[in-house]
Amino acid sequence: HFILDGARQGDPGLIVSFEESAAQLRRNASSFGWDIGELEEKDLLRILYPSNGEVYSGESLLQIRDCIEKFGVKRVLVDSINGFADMSPDRDGEEYVRKTSRYLKSNNITTIFVNETRDLLGSKQITENGTSYMMDAVIMLRYVEIESELRRAISVLKIRGSAHDTGIHEVKIAGEGVTVITDETSFERYEDIFSGAPRLARAEAFVKAFRDR
Repeated sequence: HFILDGARQGDPGLIVSFEESAAQLRRNASSFGWDIGELEEKDLLRILYPSNGEVYSGESLLQIRDCIEKFGVKRVLVDSINGFADMSPDRDGEEYVRKTSRYLKSNNITTIFVNETRDLLGSKQITENGTSYMMDAVIMLRYVEIESELRRAISVLKIRGSAHDTGIHEVKIAGEGVTVITDETSFERYEDIFSGAPRLARAEAFVKAFRDR
């Protein structure tokens, strides 16, 4: 959504993918009814896939700069931050990410760095390489188990210099893409949603116990 919405508004986007090839991205996008190939033909989208061996250690940033200067890129998606950090020429991934984020910010380019945690449920760490402090905003998206069902939850952990919604909301991914359910109160009945072991809030648990008697 982030890259496609920008492209549809005339803001060229760049996807730096270490997880999926360009062909895979096109295929996955088509399942949602998105024709990213058409956007590529119009120079509104570029896909950089360093894992194919065409980009070597230390060249990722150079490739990004080249795309930005050539196509006037306004939005960048890096998936994932771990893969990008591994491309550091001196193996200092944290500094490599810092240098890149500073460059993008100085050029007024909005960027999303995706980080995948090792644990499916209840991770205690936002990023394994300690780069979350560099980001102006941190959004947590993860699976939660509620009543023996896996559901997706999202929460804004920080937005630098701005007030923000601190609630935890459900996310659904369907044919139309990603939808954040802001009017649903099901999560409000539970505590410790992101712990991996959510439980009914005390008031809710009391009501349930009373009803079950």
